[in-house]
Amino acid sequence: GTDVTPGWALMTQAERDQHRAQIAAAKSLDECSALVAQHREQIAARAKAQGKALKGPKRDACASFKS
Repeated sequence: GTDVTPGWALMTQAERDQHRAQIAAAKSLDECSALVAQHREQIAARAKAQGKALKGPKRDACASFKS
């Protein structure tokens, strides 16, 4: 959601659903972290192309793997 995913407003609903499903399907912290990094890179490029600033997440999407 908006608290966890940078660039949420720049994504289509289909992209949001896909991203949410990928994060939920991650099997390890490394896999989750790689998905988050890949998303961040893609959405940062989109934000830059649109002249928008990209804020960081308010929560860690992979926190459930850290306990």
